[in-house]
Amino acid sequence: MGNTPTKVGIRLESTAEAGSILKGRIYLSVQTVRERACSLNLILEGEENAQIVTYEKINDKRQKKINRDSSVLYKMEVPLIKFIRGQIKRGQYEYPFEWPLPDDLPSSMLCQIDNRSSFCEIK
Repeated sequence: MGNTPTKVGIRLESTAEAGSILKGRIYLSVQTVRERACSLNLILEGEENAQIVTYEKINDKRQKKINRDSSVLYKMEVPLIKFIRGQIKRGQYEYPFEWPLPDDLPSSMLCQIDNRSSFCEIK
């Protein structure tokens, strides 16, 4: 859609939890007479982020070391609509969607480990 004044918004009507149905709406506002586009797709992506904090003694000084990593656990592209002749006419559009999420989606987790204690928070 380039640099034209077309706006896209999304509103979720449910929480994204394992085994649930993700519900929401995509809002599309097209300001030009005709906008070139083939389709409108919703991309769902879940990412796992891990962070471990450790402390090391180097030259009699305690130094903090942070290790971070992330990986994509879930990615799905959901086609919502294909536009006739690759064009969208000027106007306001609303596209509701419902998509089942897999039962085995993990929760997110933040862990901190040091020499004195361990801490884990599940969100």
